[in-house]
Amino acid sequence: MTAGEALLDQLLDAPASTRRRLADRVLREGLAWDAWSQRFRAAYLDRPERAEGAATALAEAAEASGRHDVLGRLLGQRAVALHRTGSPADAARLYQDAAGHLVAAGQPDDAAHARLLAVDALAHAGQLQEALAEADALDRVLRGARHRLRRALLRGNRASALRLAGRLEESARESEAASRSLEQLGQEGSAAAAELNAGVAWMYAGRLEKAGNRLRSAARRLEALGQTDRVEDARYDLACLDVRAGRMGPAVRTLDALAVDFEARGLARRAALARMDLADALLRIGDDDAAAREARRAAEAFEAEQAPGEAAEAWFLLAQAEVAATGSPSAETLEAARHAAERSGREEIALRVAVLADDVALAEGTLPSTAGLTVRIDRAYHLGLHEVADASRTQEAERMLLVSDAQGARAALASHGLLRRAHPFASVRAARVDARAATALGDTSAAISGLRRVVSRLDAWAGDLPGGWLASAFLARHGGATLDLVDLLLGRGRPADRHEAVSRLDELAQRAFAVDTSPPRARGLEALRQRLESIYATLAGGGGARGLGLAARPALVDEARRLEQEVLRRWRDDERRSGDAPSDIDARPANDAFDVVAHLWHHGGHLRATLRRRDGQVIGLRPLAEDAELRRSTEALRFHAERVRQLGSAAARDALDDELEQVARLILDPLLEALGTLPTSWGWIADTRAGALPLEHLPLDGGPLAARVATMRVPALHAAPRSRARGHGAAAVLLATDDLPGARDEVHALHDAVAVSPTHEGVARALARHRVVHVAGHGYTPEDAPSLGGLRLADGWFTSADVPPRVGADLVVLAACRSGTGTANAKRPVGGLPRALLAAGARQVLWTAADVDDAASARLMTAFHAARARLGTAAALGEALNLMQDQEGTPARSLPFRLTGFQP
Repeated sequence: MTAGEALLDQLLDAPASTRRRLADRVLREGLAWDAWSQRFRAAYLDRPERAEGAATALAEAAEASGRHDVLGRLLGQRAVALHRTGSPADAARLYQDAAGHLVAAGQPDDAAHARLLAVDALAHAGQLQEALAEADALDRVLRGARHRLRRALLRGNRASALRLAGRLEESARESEAASRSLEQLGQEGSAAAAELNAGVAWMYAGRLEKAGNRLRSAARRLEALGQTDRVEDARYDLACLDVRAGRMGPAVRTLDALAVDFEARGLARRAALARMDLADALLRIGDDDAAAREARRAAEAFEAEQAPGEAAEAWFLLAQAEVAATGSPSAETLEAARHAAERSGREEIALRVAVLADDVALAEGTLPSTAGLTVRIDRAYHLGLHEVADASRTQEAERMLLVSDAQGARAALASHGLLRRAHPFASVRAARVDARAATALGDTSAAISGLRRVVSRLDAWAGDLPGGWLASAFLARHGGATLDLVDLLLGRGRPADRHEAVSRLDELAQRAFAVDTSPPRARGLEALRQRLESIYATLAGGGGARGLGLAARPALVDEARRLEQEVLRRWRDDERRSGDAPSDIDARPANDAFDVVAHLWHHGGHLRATLRRRDGQVIGLRPLAEDAELRRSTEALRFHAERVRQLGSAAARDALDDELEQVARLILDPLLEALGTLPTSWGWIADTRAGALPLEHLPLDGGPLAARVATMRVPALHAAPRSRARGHGAAAVLLATDDLPGARDEVHALHDAVAVSPTHEGVARALARHRVVHVAGHGYTPEDAPSLGGLRLADGWFTSADVPPRVGADLVVLAACRSGTGTANAKRPVGGLPRALLAAGARQVLWTAADVDDAASARLMTAFHAARARLGTAAALGEALNLMQDQEGTPARSLPFRLTGFQP
């Protein structure tokens, strides 16, 4: 250590009373700037309070002695430290003060360098007009060959200011010019960084191909130079490009990994940037909950870092996620976005907020202002915000549709080239609007062609998504384009169109089945899981029924919901980071030997249906019922059945019968009328909401449909069962005995069944080795998180995460309460035990959708197994359901039972 460095350390560590004396000594001894400037800068970052005290003492000493050179350099070092620690506005002021002192000291070149840094600080502080004005003024100063390097660096800083100001193409060209100049001067690292900035600007301008070329070139150059930090920047920017190009799987994995890495290294601002773009990717996919969580984390981090420009972007993303989830953003989020945009001068954020507000208005059928749209489009084009301009143009076309100007809407979309834009999701929206307009004009062929292109693009984007959660969220968000196409194909009614419609519906069903499974347990959550399962044990099994009775404990339910969300958040994060794609399924025709297969799905506010006969004929039907009416009926059926089960209410029995008759009139009667004759076997492929209906139990000729027609729910027409070694014999698992005498009786009635230990190991072994596995006892499945519920064993709960990888059973019977609540909202985890069992190789699963009565379940299961060898699974269930209804005079106690699987 030199004497000068030792003296500086003394100054940094000195108490306030001696600092000035030491500062005078520093100046008298004439320390070389390079000898202590870096040491002083490091002290500012590591020990800011002491560094500030030393700087103040030095500044006072320098001012007293007229040492403008020291003052200028000192202020410059303080500015660098402030810039790095997230105070760009203060840094810009100090840079400018430093430049003034350096000019007074006769050091114009150093003063120019300080002004150069001030341009960058002003831009990052959101003072964009000031940054551009300073850049223009400095450009007039930097003349001559000796300033070539500073002029090149200035162009790079000016480009950053232009990009933040929304002048994207101008920024890209300026960065490219800076890169060329720096390369000519031998500044390879700076040249590659400038090229990287050019790629970012081209990306935000919507010039994705040009952006990709620039970003990949810069990444190669930086990697060759060994500049690790900038290579990470390139990875980050390429991931953002993937988001905008629709390559969502690679983007999500890269951004998530970078965010975690940056946080581990204490790089808060870079981590927040990665989280913000991760939120953007998740939002485009349709995982609104995760997008909102990541956007909020980013916004709060930017606020802590005093970065209002980036905070405005993150708050805006949070508002978008709230709109996607609930239909409107919260007032607090919008206010935070507007406030941050005002503080940073980010006009483009204000424009994006206006686009969001008009989206909400259009969804509600309200017309946005034509004048407002025109002004916003002009401003967006002026600032180079092409994505904002395109979104506003599309809104303009939607407005025309609302006022019945379909011709004008199509003309507007075509004249501005919105159907050919590089922004993939914007072009999808424009294409859907164009299809609606073409349909309104009677040009169905054009609408169908456009939607086919859209669906093809969406299929390509969905292919690389990691895990079931993101895939199911993507299907929920973007499956509407496929259903639009199905409606048009069925409406046109050609035989080939009807076949294509059924094929596309079946593709959706195949994908839903492929992703409708459970992720593995997240690491480090066993204690939380055990607490959750102990709550389920309390909730499941009151009053002798096989599950939750009416006297549920609200406090426990609330705690369960909270714990579920924590487990699910960890599961979805682990799955997203794993990069594992959803399981593929065999798309061979596997369920085409039914006399008829019905597709049921909801779209456009109605339940819709198609029928496919065994000979391949396809029948398209008009909309069957309104969504609201079916929702009411579904809830009424649950309510009345529970009243009969718990209270034996005669009034509830009559109300249940009436409600079932009403649902049959809405759904079953139109289907039978279209068929003309009663089929002998019927397969049902239903979406989540349609699947909640008790299709097997709809009344027909005095009994349940399943008693008249062999009825089974199937995952998809072309979903073949997984290959596996077939099990042998039957196994019975009794999960409880003391409070479930009926369960004990039904297991004992299976004379040829091997008793299996009610443990995880015992159940898993039975599923792998036996042909028929019957499980009787307590079960519980929370409706919002099916994959967390399951069967109560002696050593815990058996959930979909515990299903062995290969299930050899042809039939699995889950005779317990809520043993297979089908699926939940796609934004939440999907897949209970039935789906997990089928995905692992089971051929058929008999399960329950609600709580069941112990004694009634025992009678039903005994009758079912007695008829199974004689009739087959589906027909045996129908006979047992009919017998129960005849004995009890009501279907209430058998209503929860469902059969799902593949055709034998």
